[in-house]
Amino acid sequence: MIGLENFVTHTLHGIQYGFVLFLIASGLTIVLGILDVLNLAHGELFALGAYVGFSIIGY
Repeated sequence: MIGLENFVTHTLHGIQYGFVLFLIASGLTIVLGILDVLNLAHGELFALGAYVGFSIIGY
């Protein structure tokens, strides 16, 4: 059985991850809507940030 602390923690992490995905998607939508060019730099920067974060945690 899941305790209340774990439930709240997982819920907040899910909401946070949802907001991050929303920011990435909205950035891609705005760039595509204004420039009519699909710019994938948002995803690249997201992946780079994840790599750096995991590298720092692993260090």
